[in-house]
Amino acid sequence: MKENVFIIIVVVVIAIFGYRLAENKRIDEIRSAIATKYSRSVSDVFIRIDKKNSNYTVGGVSFAPKGVAGGAFMAAKINGKWKLVYDGNGSIDCTKIKRTYDFPADMLIGFCD
Repeated sequence: MKENVFIIIVVVVIAIFGYRLAENKRIDEIRSAIATKYSRSVSDVFIRIDKKNSNYTVGGVSFAPKGVAGGAFMAAKINGKWKLVYDGNGSIDCTKIKRTYDFPADMLIGFCD
C-alpha cells in the first residue's frame, strides 16, 4: 500500500513539474518573439495571458517601465514552437488569422468579433 501511495505522489509531482516547464516555455518563447520584434531586452517585456490552450495563447503585452506602451497579442504553437501571429493595438487581418491559424472562436472575442 505504501508503495502505491509513493508511486502516485511521484506521478503527480512529475505531472506538475512537466506542466510548469511547458508553461514557462510558452511564456519565454512569446516574450522572446516580442522582444526580438521590438529590439527590446526580454526582461523589458511583460505579458498577461488571458486565454490559452495547448496550441493557442492570447493576452496583453507591455514594456518596461511596467505599464508603458503595449497592446494585445495572439500566439500559435507551430511545429512545437510558439509563434507570434499578431500584436499591437491596430486592426487585425481576421480572415488570415482564421484561415491560417484556426484559433478557437472563444479566443477571437475582442479581436475578430
